[in-house]
Amino acid sequence: MIEIAIEPAGRGQYRAFVGDRELGVFRVPLCDVARILKAEGTPDRTPLVLRHAAGAVSLRSTVGRAAALTVREDDRWLHLTRYVPFQMPRESTSGSPKTADRGSAARQVPADPKRPLASALPARGGRG
Repeated sequence: MIEIAIEPAGRGQYRAFVGDRELGVFRVPLCDVARILKAEGTPDRTPLVLRHAAGAVSLRSTVGRAAALTVREDDRWLHLTRYVPFQMPRESTSGSPKTADRGSAARQVPADPKRPLASALPARGGRG
């Protein structure tokens, strides 16, 4: 069994720990930590317990079940729903509809590891 300890981190988020290891700050710590553990090779059937800093156990699950879920909010309730990983949109060669007629508004940053990224960005308040 793996115990996940959480403590408030503000704005509806929680700092999550497994033992002395801090895994990060999450909105849905049980599910998010389960996905981390699963990616690290923890078996799906491994039991998980989510415990508040005060010691109260609030949720129980397994790595596999918790990793497959997330929380969706609507205007009235919270719902457990199937987790779908974020997919980056494919790059387009024609630009977005807003910028296609004017050319790309994106600034091209050279891939020079010696040049700091900040020097490639426009000055604060300026438009590139």
